[in-house]
Amino acid sequence: MAELGEREVTAVLRDIARVAAVMFDGEMCHDIYSEHGMAWLGRDAPPQDRYAITDNIDFNAPVFEAAKKVLLRLQRLAPAGVKELQCFLWVPVAGRGGAMAAAVYNGGASRWWQPSMTWLEAPEPLRRAMETGEPVELGDDGSGVATILAPVRDSLKEVAGLIEVSAVVGKGGKGVY
Repeated sequence: MAELGEREVTAVLRDIARVAAVMFDGEMCHDIYSEHGMAWLGRDAPPQDRYAITDNIDFNAPVFEAAKKVLLRLQRLAPAGVKELQCFLWVPVAGRGGAMAAAVYNGGASRWWQPSMTWLEAPEPLRRAMETGEPVELGDDGSGVATILAPVRDSLKEVAGLIEVSAVVGKGGKGVY
């Protein structure tokens, strides 16, 4: 099967992001971390133990597993010709202003996620999607990755998190970690 071009891949990502935004339960964004785990995400690591945060992150296991299954199902919507399509769930970190954590991911192509990352100050596209509640589309910026951010709403219709739908385009890309 021939690889799809950036325009075709972006159209696929747009469709998957639209499905993700309506089928993903935004309450999961609030409940995925345990209270203990979210409290640790909001702290600075003690200088003597830079791994203290990752060692103390707890998830609400049933919510985490349900979210992971939904993301895996969304990834299966990609037709042949789309390389390394991945879905990531980004949630706000309590107590850290504009910080976001990749709460659920399966590795692979991402515009922002890196191995061993606990959270990051939200770059402008994540902030914009959280603030406006509108999808954000990002073409290949030289990284070889195309991305759509799909805002996820909770039962109060508030944006509770984002699903990043990313895929490798052309010959580039970050590949699978």
